[in-house]
Amino acid sequence: SIKKIEQLEFESLKLRRIRARFDEPEVTSDFGVLLLRELENHLGISSKIAECIHDTRHQSYVEHFLSELIRQRIFQICQGYEDADDCDHFRFDPAFLTAVGKVPGSDAALASQPTMAVWKTGFERKELVRIGCAPGEIFLQSFTTHPKAIVIDMDPTAVHCHGAQQLLLFNAHEDEYCLMPFHVYDGLTGKLITTTIRSGKTPTGEILALLKRIVRQIRNRFSDTVLLFRADSHHCKPAVHAWCEAHNAEFVIGLGPNRALDRQFEFLKNGLKSGRASCHKATANQFRLFLHSAAYMLMHALRDKLPDGAQLAHAQFDTIRMRLLKCAARVEVSTRCILFHLLLNFPFKDIYQRLCCLWVQLRT
Repeated sequence: SIKKIEQLEFESLKLRRIRARFDEPEVTSDFGVLLLRELENHLGISSKIAECIHDTRHQSYVEHFLSELIRQRIFQICQGYEDADDCDHFRFDPAFLTAVGKVPGSDAALASQPTMAVWKTGFERKELVRIGCAPGEIFLQSFTTHPKAIVIDMDPTAVHCHGAQQLLLFNAHEDEYCLMPFHVYDGLTGKLITTTIRSGKTPTGEILALLKRIVRQIRNRFSDTVLLFRADSHHCKPAVHAWCEAHNAEFVIGLGPNRALDRQFEFLKNGLKSGRASCHKATANQFRLFLHSAAYMLMHALRDKLPDGAQLAHAQFDTIRMRLLKCAARVEVSTRCILFHLLLNFPFKDIYQRLCCLWVQLRT
């Protein structure tokens, strides 16, 4: 067996020994999560999700509030740690602590894996319905004026499963047992409207049920906006056509894949690992999908804030994570300041400076 050592030895360089030690508790490799913290403070995604959940815990014994648990998981997903198991490794990370709202070095700790795993399995269906409406509300609030048109892009995407998950079915087209959750985006901006878990079969009546809810939500805020429902041949149902015509909603339904949606799927499914449906209960997998969807909203909003023509302005999420968010820092904590020391020659420090100027404007 390999002996566990505290000091690492490497080949020497010009008669100098090269050594490394795991002995610095106040260093992080995820300083970029502070950028996401500023965006989350502005958008309020975690607080909107928390408002939809009835917390049955005895509040006298609560150590981690719902909004903190949600922020922790969303931030860790954005940073590439998509499993609840990862929570144990970053309980004392100074960047994640600060992003969630706890002061590093003050004996504070983030939630552990058992806390996170137990918490996310106890939701009722009505709570999940309310949470499913939250991304749409955030999307509609992003408009400063009435939009002339909103393109409702809807499509299911396969999530292959290898356990005994609820709603699991064999899909002949995929040649796999899978779930096929609906993903709905605004086709003009790429912003998320909602996601919902469903069985791995060709969609039928659930298309219209979801479309009605989305159209009603948009009409309640923007009654005169032109709505265009865009989807592929899965959604070519007479009932859908008739309802759209009766409710003044345009529709374009093609006979092939929706290429615009394929790009968004790649960002969410591959860049943020939303295809993980390892829970048995459908409600737990639905909430897990909501967390990954919230991470998509943050990453999409971050990319939108990058200036046109700047590096990473059109990059995929995993590229933004590796180049911008994965930034090493050393933290100093005093009674009046939490100071992060960054790399002097960090190649994207100009983007950090521009974004921080923007955050100041958003706070005022």
